[in-house]
Amino acid sequence: MGDRLVVGLVKNPTRQGSVSGAGKIHAVTGEPMDVTIAFRRPVAGVTDLRTGRTLPDGKTVHTGKWDPCETLLFEVTLPRQRRRRPDQSRSELS
Repeated sequence: MGDRLVVGLVKNPTRQGSVSGAGKIHAVTGEPMDVTIAFRRPVAGVTDLRTGRTLPDGKTVHTGKWDPCETLLFEVTLPRQRRRRPDQSRSELS
């Protein structure tokens, strides 16, 4: 097993307000939206920390409909890094 990591997603976009308006936030509204979190390597033991729901292992985590007024929190296990011998190139590890 590798290291455990907590991944969070919070709606906190920047915006520029003006005297005549609060400012617009591009592509993030109060409407639920589908979110996919992508990793370079497959992760395992994916758990939604808010609901306790277990999600499938893999390179992506599909959250389903996300309410931007809520925080997403997932715990995942990262794959162990294979150690490189001094005479081994990085391409041999892939």
